[in-house]
Amino acid sequence: MASVKGESNINHLSLNNNETDIKIIVSGLSKVGKRSFLSKWINNEYTDDYKPSSFSQIGFKKVTIDDKKYNIGLWAISNNDDISIRTMGKNSNGLILICDNTNEDTLKEILELKNKYIKVIDCKDSDSDDSDEFPCFILQNKIDLIQQEDENTLKNFAKENKFINAFSISVKEGINVDKAMDEIIQVIIPEVEEIEKPIAETKSKVSLDIKIILIGN
Repeated sequence: MASVKGESNINHLSLNNNETDIKIIVSGLSKVGKRSFLSKWINNEYTDDYKPSSFSQIGFKKVTIDDKKYNIGLWAISNNDDISIRTMGKNSNGLILICDNTNEDTLKEILELKNKYIKVIDCKDSDSDDSDEFPCFILQNKIDLIQQEDENTLKNFAKENKFINAFSISVKEGINVDKAMDEIIQVIIPEVEEIEKPIAETKSKVSLDIKIILIGN
């Protein structure tokens, strides 16, 4: 597995041939530490172009994997109303849902929330998107209060409902935050590269097949 090296103080997203932008939605139930998780990982100021709004708070971090740079944008959704989900969920490359317990009501709400985002993802105008394979993760916060049986319940729930993985973290203490994000990024980036690859190959092929004939005096 390639190592992830992080850089802070990213002032903007840059689009060029050497860098790829990744948008990850951070959502979940209320008061579970979504924004604290975002702030704990990005470790930099928000940009002038992407200020906090009524819908989300956004932060960035640049990571380097195998000498290629990726601009990771975490979008922490303020609330779970349909407008926020439709507005912020579009064009995202991954979904992180945060909870702080594993009772039946919580897991039901998490699954309903995941399905709402998947509906938005499934509306993309791209044949290469498969909502069943869209990278979704669960983070259970407040690790100091989590029992082993709760962690097992979450792992089983994640597996049964097509989440890629589930992690136990503590935003307050910063425990496992970096480790969880490293694993999440390692899953999402190959997915993004696979989508972009056919597009790049198609553009290259089209450019080679163009013929221009000039006729005149």
